[in-house]
Amino acid sequence: MTTAALAIATLVTGAGAAHAASSTEPPPLTCTGTAESPGTIAPGNYGPVAVIGFCVLPKGPVSITGSLTVTNGAALNAITADDVTVWGNVVAGGHAILALGCSPTIGCPLTGDLVHGNLDGLGALAVDVHGTTIYGSVSLVNGGGGRAAERCNNNPFLEEPDFSDLEDSTVYGTLTIDHLRSCWLGTLRVTVYGNMTVSNNTMGDPDAMEIVSNTVYGNLACVGNTPAVHVGDSKGRPNKVTGLKLGQCRDKGI
Repeated sequence: MTTAALAIATLVTGAGAAHAASSTEPPPLTCTGTAESPGTIAPGNYGPVAVIGFCVLPKGPVSITGSLTVTNGAALNAITADDVTVWGNVVAGGHAILALGCSPTIGCPLTGDLVHGNLDGLGALAVDVHGTTIYGSVSLVNGGGGRAAERCNNNPFLEEPDFSDLEDSTVYGTLTIDHLRSCWLGTLRVTVYGNMTVSNNTMGDPDAMEIVSNTVYGNLACVGNTPAVHVGDSKGRPNKVTGLKLGQCRDKGI
């Protein structure tokens, strides 16, 4: 299922306009655009960045000294082989789409993207993170866009069903995924130094809920997920957990 991330990588292509104010400090940036004519965030240094339409990152490194916010209903394709550094928090709002980082599983080298704060999906439609180190915590809550059965129909913007996915990344805080209603969800090869909780999520794809090959130094709790957490077709290995495996994550092979 991880190949579905390729669809997000091509979610928004082309060029558009981004608007920045001049300053002696790194300037803030507001990026606008549409799915047909997305805005671009050019390589460089910025203060806070707000995405209020559909935007992409072309080739070249980007450093954001403030926070990166993808506002309600907006979309950011930051899947690029070049590194992105965010010194503040990353937030994807209601029905927003966020794609960040890259890895060989989606056809490009493993990136060294850094988020020094937290990464939060607050009702986001889709969050797809690869090859990223997050020094804070990750929380994906109340997202996915609605009833699970509906979310497995192709989204006209994603050109794929809705899904959220974390792969080949490191989280120094906690990782919480709670009350997502979508088509597919997975975490693979993620290192979590705090607790990891996957709870009350409902997916339309019976192969969803692939929570495998992760390393968790706290507890790993999986409760109330439909379908139950499983290996699926991922060919993943059992999670390595220093603390306790709780709920569905106690099952053999998980």
